Amino acid sequence: MDAHKDPGYLRFRQGSVKLGCLTTLAAVASVGAYIACTWGEPHRGTMAALIGAAALSVVVMFVTRAERIVATRWCDVFFGAWSSADLAIIIALAILDGGVDSPLVMVFFPVLVFAGLCYPLGMAVFVGFGGVASTLAVGLATPTHGADLAWFVAGCLGMTAVMCGWQAYTLERGRRELAQASRTDHLTGSLNRRGFHEHTEAELARASRSGEEVALVLIDLDGFKAVNDAHGHAAGDELLCWVVDQLRSALRPSDVAGRLGGDEFALLLPGIDVDGARAVVERLRAALGRRTSASFGVAAYPAYTHSDALHAHADSELYVEKRGRRTQPALSRLVLETAETYWY
Repeated sequence: MDAHKDPGYLRFRQGSVKLGCLTTLAAVASVGAYIACTWGEPHRGTMAALIGAAALSVVVMFVTRAERIVATRWCDVFFGAWSSADLAIIIALAILDGGVDSPLVMVFFPVLVFAGLCYPLGMAVFVGFGGVASTLAVGLATPTHGADLAWFVAGCLGMTAVMCGWQAYTLERGRRELAQASRTDHLTGSLNRRGFHEHTEAELARASRSGEEVALVLIDLDGFKAVNDAHGHAAGDELLCWVVDQLRSALRPSDVAGRLGGDEFALLLPGIDVDGARAVVERLRAALGRRTSASFGVAAYPAYTHSDALHAHADSELYVEKRGRRTQPALSRLVLETAETYWY
């Protein structure tokens, strides 16, 4: 799943906005205390105005609930602009305080650490390079205070940026692997119930914007319990994996298959209406018929606009078909004989 559609990741990024605001306020308090203690030095009024602007920006973000921007396409632009503004303020404060020998250059480090913990890898690298470049900019703006010190501080920031970049990479990979594991059926490799539900919600939202149809097909295998009882769960697992392979081979790249649990499967077919979905069902019925029998239920958007209603209608149709079968014992025997042929 795209990270920007992952509800868990969105909550994490929204929380990082609040963390960034609190960190900014802590930095403002620390710098404000330093300015107060050294008020007799030059440019203290200008420096106080700068940290006042930083504090005001935090208030504005709290009032406007800026964390809502995380769910939009402007998310990375927002965070990039925020970090760039922080670096610019720190550059100005350090220059006004005399250059790279000012203790205010230390404030660059929290910005890099925040990026490593809360940003995706690309953004963390951007902020890391920005922090190193900012230190060198301070050194160039105040050359009388020693280029050696500027290179030393930049080197320390560079090492921090590398470690923060590695942390961002590790967190991003972990989130991606966890998201995949939490949405994938471990046996068949298809989407699980959660993954299929989230994909359905995303497709319905897209369809509401584009006006396209979306068809849902539910599938329930007939006589599957008898296979487990007669040949064991290993034979049943093998049959489930075979079924998913058949489903995938019959679908388009834009279609999605999921295992909802046990011997229940679902298909989502974007751009297909009910009649088109029934044609797909007949192809699948023939393909699966080589080893098993299945009951099907179909529903489509926009006749049913909500995922729950879509699922309920398809589920109702499936069980009407299942109850209408009069040869179920014969079908169970057929499934058992086929399973025995393939398993032994």
